[in-house]
Amino acid sequence: MLNIKTICLLTVILFQSLASAQTTSISVDKFVSQNNLYSMTSSTFAQQWGKAFKCRWSDKMKSSARSVAQLSFKGLVSKETIFRFKNGKFFQLTMMLYNQGDEGTIRKSHFEKKIITARDTMRQHLGKGSFKPNAGPSKINIYFWVKLPHLYKLEYAHTFVKGRTTKSVFKGEFVRLSVLEGNNKIDVINIDKAGKGLLGQQDVRKLVTREQDGTVILNNIPMVDQGKKGYCACATTARILNFYGREIDQHDIAKMALSSGDMGTDPKELSKAIKKISSI
Repeated sequence: MLNIKTICLLTVILFQSLASAQTTSISVDKFVSQNNLYSMTSSTFAQQWGKAFKCRWSDKMKSSARSVAQLSFKGLVSKETIFRFKNGKFFQLTMMLYNQGDEGTIRKSHFEKKIITARDTMRQHLGKGSFKPNAGPSKINIYFWVKLPHLYKLEYAHTFVKGRTTKSVFKGEFVRLSVLEGNNKIDVINIDKAGKGLLGQQDVRKLVTREQDGTVILNNIPMVDQGKKGYCACATTARILNFYGREIDQHDIAKMALSSGDMGTDPKELSKAIKKISSI
């Protein structure tokens, strides 16, 4: 018979094993380091990596694949990972190291620790890099490294929201790591425009189909998977902006619109955010 001490010891070992299994991540390091990454088609990705990364396509045109596994890069663990494709070719890997929509709010000290850990990890592998604060319409902070053929971006943002008193309360929004194609012209001045390009009127017209019964169909609007967080309005807005070439995601919009993963988005705040994005 097992005594109480043995049972307790086995219970501890079991819980430790379960915890270890839950936190085990799948590395994307080999995926990022392979040759001709930005020539990879969505079909090749599905065959060679899709199953390993436990991905599922967000839409029929395969504009993005969302992993349901816990992936990591250089040991940095992602809570939400998106592989994006443009014109059938790999375009960008985005890894959310933290976002308040999925994980809730955390203390300022905890949020800052996540940033420092991610920054120091990237510096260990890529060197010091550069930094640009308050970049783009959503005023995010960007550490970046150009190591051809890649551009690595470590982005983070926070807001201050009204608390129970008149004092504003700090709210960490997200810590995000992205990998996309780089070039030697990227610097502190233009880093927030890297990978961006708006569609012209002629480009948009090519995507419009008119049926004989008068139905007008707007093709190739990319899908943005909001996951389980209350970002439906932000995700929908991101879909439209991405269609027109604005490389801004639902987390940026959520930050600008003061959205909450639990309570959603105030339409008035979302309208303000869209006007701000459109003006730039």
